[in-house]
Amino acid sequence: VLEMRRHLAKVAWERLFLEGKVFADPEIPALLASLAADDSEKEAPIQAEAVLKALVAKRLAAVPYLLEALTDERIVRVNARYPGLTAENAQQLRVYHLADKALEEIFQKVSRMDLETPTKARFAMIRGWEGEWARFCPSFRDSPGRKAGKKV
Repeated sequence: VLEMRRHLAKVAWERLFLEGKVFADPEIPALLASLAADDSEKEAPIQAEAVLKALVAKRLAAVPYLLEALTDERIVRVNARYPGLTAENAQQLRVYHLADKALEEIFQKVSRMDLETPTKARFAMIRGWEGEWARFCPSFRDSPGRKAGKKV
């Protein structure tokens, strides 16, 4: 029963957050998914820079999706420029790297994430981005789950 509840909650969350039209923006998950898509049949390949510009243009509406994308470990399969990226280490570029770059542009802050950032440091950066988002979004700042996690 517990597993079924968890699965149903996950399905409901995905329907509202990723596919919904009232509470969500279905264009943003599609943009993020396009970074990891390997569609060689397109005439003009997708450029990661164009995807990032589209995400940054969404401004604060994109932030919850970008926060979630910070845990997306899929390999970026589109043409991308990233500090330290070469042809030899192209397999190290993940969706979370580009989500971090988009958050840097939106909040005008620097996280200093690079291709070699360890997982523990990345999750510390995620907490930092969540703290930045809490400054702009009162409903996130005052959410029960977030209050329960705070140490008083």
